[in-house]
Amino acid sequence: MPDERRGMYEPGDIAFKLSRVIWQFKIGDNIIYNFRILNELLMQQNESGTLFLNKPIVIIAASIIEAMIVDFIARLDGSTNDFPVAASHFMNQLKDKFNEDKRTHRKKDRKYPKRLPNYEWKEMVGLLKKHAFLGFEDAFYDILVNIGYLRNRVHIQNYHSNFEVDEHAAFSAERVHRVLRAMETVLDGLYLNYPRQRLLEADMNGNRDAWLEILSQNTAQPN
Repeated sequence: MPDERRGMYEPGDIAFKLSRVIWQFKIGDNIIYNFRILNELLMQQNESGTLFLNKPIVIIAASIIEAMIVDFIARLDGSTNDFPVAASHFMNQLKDKFNEDKRTHRKKDRKYPKRLPNYEWKEMVGLLKKHAFLGFEDAFYDILVNIGYLRNRVHIQNYHSNFEVDEHAAFSAERVHRVLRAMETVLDGLYLNYPRQRLLEADMNGNRDAWLEILSQNTAQPN
């Protein structure tokens, strides 16, 4: 997925894969936006040779992982025709869980329909692991849990004492590589294993360029 010459991500490849799996358009839109930020950070790091950008690279990549998982859970909850075929044998079990978890949403004294709670990172990864979503060994889900802890180092005070005390040690080159690889693995796992069924059936007559044109027209451009 990354362009090895630059250590960056090819926008068309990312947009095309997301177009096949994303359930909530705005999340997909923002994931693409954050991939653009990630590319800028990687480019600057390549040009400068500095490791000072390791932390923001990890934070952005981990946020992309989280957004993809959140969107996938929303799809498991809200879809019928687009419910992942590979997970159809426990669809009722999942939907029962989500219905139990849903809470009424209030904002400024207004009551809104029930919706899923804001699941914690570890809880979402636990759901993936329990049902073997993405099709990996348990060790990969453990890596995802640790990435959540590392992402929480966005808080400089490190209240929970995650990883080394010094940030330059916590955000090491090795951990940056691990987070980027995990991000790629989650996207590819969703793309290969859980494509949206109706998109596969329609598939824009197999015209990849048409998909990319639609996405480019609807993707927010930074000023």
